[in-house]
Amino acid sequence: MLDSFGFSGSFFKYLCLEFNALYTMKQNFTRTLSLFALYFGFSLTSSAQQADSLKNIEAFADGVFETVMAEKHIAGATFALVRPGQPMIKKGYGFARVDEGISVNPEETLFRIGSISKLFVWFGVMQMVEQGKLELDRDVNEYLVDFKIPDEYDRPVTLRSLMTHTAGFEDKLYKLFVRDPEEMQPLAQVLEEQMPRRVRPPLAQASYSNHGAGIAQYLVELASGMPFVEYAEQNIFDPLGMQNTTIRQPLPARFTATISGGYAFKDGRFVEKPFELIPLQSVGGASTTAHDMGLFMEALLHNTCLNGQCLLDSASWELMRKPAFSHHPDVNPAPLGIMNISGNGRTIFGHGGNTFLFHSMLAIFPDEQTGIFYSFNSEGGAAPSSTVLQHLIDYLFPDERPLAATVTLGDEALEDFAGTYRMNRYSHSGFFKVLSLMSMATITAEDGKLKINAMGETNWALPVDSLKFRDERSNEIIVFSRDEKGRIKSLFMGQKAFFALEKNRGLWNPGLHTILLVLLLLVMGYILIIWPWMYFVRRKYVRADRAPETLPLLSKVIAWATAACYAIFFIALAAGLPPGNDIVFGITPAIRFGLFFPLLAIVFTLLMVWQSIRLVDENKTRIRSRMFYWFSTLIFIVAIWQFAFWNLLGWNF
Repeated sequence: MLDSFGFSGSFFKYLCLEFNALYTMKQNFTRTLSLFALYFGFSLTSSAQQADSLKNIEAFADGVFETVMAEKHIAGATFALVRPGQPMIKKGYGFARVDEGISVNPEETLFRIGSISKLFVWFGVMQMVEQGKLELDRDVNEYLVDFKIPDEYDRPVTLRSLMTHTAGFEDKLYKLFVRDPEEMQPLAQVLEEQMPRRVRPPLAQASYSNHGAGIAQYLVELASGMPFVEYAEQNIFDPLGMQNTTIRQPLPARFTATISGGYAFKDGRFVEKPFELIPLQSVGGASTTAHDMGLFMEALLHNTCLNGQCLLDSASWELMRKPAFSHHPDVNPAPLGIMNISGNGRTIFGHGGNTFLFHSMLAIFPDEQTGIFYSFNSEGGAAPSSTVLQHLIDYLFPDERPLAATVTLGDEALEDFAGTYRMNRYSHSGFFKVLSLMSMATITAEDGKLKINAMGETNWALPVDSLKFRDERSNEIIVFSRDEKGRIKSLFMGQKAFFALEKNRGLWNPGLHTILLVLLLLVMGYILIIWPWMYFVRRKYVRADRAPETLPLLSKVIAWATAACYAIFFIALAAGLPPGNDIVFGITPAIRFGLFFPLLAIVFTLLMVWQSIRLVDENKTRIRSRMFYWFSTLIFIVAIWQFAFWNLLGWNF
């Protein structure tokens, strides 16, 4: 659901509001080889990997989890590692209930797994495709009954575009989580009320979409004739023996005693937070145990089959894992639903998942016949949710490839890439558009390399060819594309199939908006503070017959009222912003109140324009006073545009 990223050392760690993990499987494993793996524990890994006993793996994992939990103040974690034919490693670390002293039990303690829940949706979709009830390339509006997706482009939204996150939807954050069970509405109603705007044609560019997955979930409900929470139980969980897994919210009574609490670490202690409710349901609402996820991973390593029960037939599973979309030939392709973040020279597929409190990862290594799952139950697990996977990969399957050869590009060529880039996943039409400023990367050219700054981290990239670069310490790559004018347009991350970054130009230049905001604040400050101060100074210390001719009182009052409108907005915004990420749950009354004043400022700005015209012939007033008034009017006009650009005119939630 929320932020997470792939391997440590990634160029844009923490930028992605979702971990894109993992796909593809070698297709030449024969049934005979699988039987040997099952009955005789035959290892398909290299000789170095064969030497790793389960005991050694477990000891290494213990060290990783215990260290990370201590450093990041994480209350508890759960972990499972599966290798067919070998005992499943199942571990619990720390506490499921801190105040009660209840430890994590990997077989019984349920953790929230965020967007890993989407895997169940995608399997449901493919099951309906198998049965002929849904088609991957049919306009989904032909299935929808209670609402329709707006027809804004020639190409329709299809299940293929939903499964590859290429439907072209903007991102929606508002009410992605709720606190009150009374706010949990039927899925159709949630999707109708929160329908995201279409901002690009389907299959043009990937941008991760929770609501797109929600639409796919609803299509399964329509095709199957039952709520997806029931469908998943009957067609995914029960066949695999996942008896401690549910998507129901609030939790069924039988799970309330075994669900882990979700924690924040404040003032030296763990504070339990309320159960996170997700109106989009299966998009991120599943709760499960490490044991159950181990069963799920074993099925994925055996063509979706476990104990004679198969989620899909072999043809559907093969189709699901095939590349279905790619930003560029040199970056990982997007399959249908499951995510591909192959790296370290390994084929990897799966998914990551994050709520505000829980941070989880599922990774399948088909060539190495290994599956890894883990979850943290605290806010502090956000950052290590990806780095832990890297530690495990480096231990189990180190990258043995030589670093890719580099080339030399001239300073002029490198300067072409310099600038700021924004993630293509953001709210285009809503109040949260301003959050796009938090997902920007800055690139500069220095010493024949690209210096990439993102979220407080710096990485260096070396050129491999004219548009492709690799990390100076690894084979992780980024690739650029050009527009029709030959200018750098987009940046694609090698391991990230479901994201892209766009180079900021023109009105998207962050520096432009910074300058305009500073000018607005300076003009506001001068009008609201200096003008009143100068008025009282003149009255007290300057004789009336010697006082300079000032601006007409009406002009000043209108300008003061305009500045006050913006000041009230900024004060209300600062006072109304809730702590942490709580604004996602709802806009506070203070912010709702404050959003009225930019609209009122439009009226006063128009009056300032009228006064500015009248001041042209006010020869008695000093020219510098009139020039300041004209300049202030211009700044307030530009402020209206700037507020409109960031969707701050009105209540755009």
